Amino acid sequence: MNTRAHDGQSRWFALCIGLAIAVNCSGLGLPILGPDAAIYASIAKTMVQQHNYCDVVVHGQDWLDKPHFPFWLTALSFRLFGVQTWAYKLPALLCLLMGAWYTYRFATQFYSPQVARWAVLILLTAEHTILSHTDVRAEAYLTGLIMAAVDAFARAHRTHAGWPLLLGSGFTACAMMTKGPMALIPIGGALAGELVLTKQWHALWHLRWLGAAGLVLVGLTPELYCVYQQFDAHPDKLIFGQTGVSGLRFFFWDSQVGRFLNTGPLKGQGTPTFFLHTALWAFFPWSVVCYVAIVTRLTAAWRRVHAAGEWYTLSGAVLTFLVFSASRFQLPHYLTILFPFWAILTAYYLAQVAQTVEVRWLTVLRACTISLVVLLILLVHVVCRPDPIPWWTWLLVSGLLALLLYCGRRFRAAAGPRLVAQLGVHTTSVQNLSLTYYNTSANYEKLKEG
Repeated sequence: MNTRAHDGQSRWFALCIGLAIAVNCSGLGLPILGPDAAIYASIAKTMVQQHNYCDVVVHGQDWLDKPHFPFWLTALSFRLFGVQTWAYKLPALLCLLMGAWYTYRFATQFYSPQVARWAVLILLTAEHTILSHTDVRAEAYLTGLIMAAVDAFARAHRTHAGWPLLLGSGFTACAMMTKGPMALIPIGGALAGELVLTKQWHALWHLRWLGAAGLVLVGLTPELYCVYQQFDAHPDKLIFGQTGVSGLRFFFWDSQVGRFLNTGPLKGQGTPTFFLHTALWAFFPWSVVCYVAIVTRLTAAWRRVHAAGEWYTLSGAVLTFLVFSASRFQLPHYLTILFPFWAILTAYYLAQVAQTVEVRWLTVLRACTISLVVLLILLVHVVCRPDPIPWWTWLLVSGLLALLLYCGRRFRAAAGPRLVAQLGVHTTSVQNLSLTYYNTSANYEKLKEG
């Protein structure tokens, strides 16, 4: 590739990333969805008003469910910017963007800069990526923290340096203080899968990982202290309709393992195929390509063909997906933490087929995606009857469509990276900008009222 073409491609990617970030930021001003997001916002607001960052309280009652870390970040945002909707959503958005940055950093360790850029675009333009920080789920925080931990541990293994190990342990502790021990599954699965599949048995039992476990426990100290003070130190409190409830036990067992075994206070009725069809819309419009990419990598692994430079992403993604599928407590947004892994796998696959005849079916898939997006937008207008869309939204959507058409003419003959990545990100940006706008509490109320 000559220098001029490379510079032109870099400028286009920079523009696409800027547009993808703008689409993600478009949800900052949307109303807070209920009931979960409203509860989380009220918890952080109560912390700020009462200057009590140890207890988690909802409507004056002790609340035992989620760990403290997201509430602490939200409370800090409230202290800095005031109690506002965008201030509540800002920490989740920043954590998601951090996840995009560490996705890029991780991918550059093992793949070309081109694959790393594609992975960032795919991550930022997946459907539930936008919804996760618009609705402010814990997974928006986890996406950044888990990917940061995996990147740091991968660097610690490759370089034998101490600071990445310390950094990875800190991110792991923060991830556990966001969702509990479940965060260890994708992090530990990615690291163990890389070492096992490459037969680095000596590295698997290295003392550095024991040191990392100790550092994680040290990092968990604030969370453990808070739950002990609020619950274990007061066994007379009535929690889940009973007294003597241990906050430490809930954190380490009932909140995650109890859900998986369906023995905890929170129960569900999951099915093994739930996440297979959920991923079709959650990772839209990259889901079909992602399925093909994962099957291709698994097939290569079965045939013992070394198809890529790492096994972190495949191991972390497959192990976590299987655990989620085996669980009886299942929710769609659980998949969001896998999106960085999926984005890298998908980007690598696209880079492999972009110069081959297989790019033709990707072009057909892109055309079908555009048509589906247009139909969905029309359907939302007819069925949901949304509020009038602001003029700036129409302006941005029109600009994206114009850019899409321009790129289609400009790169029509290029069966390479630009045709696949640039057109895909523009299409996805339009889809996400439109569908995100309609996922507001006001429109949900309209649907309920008929």
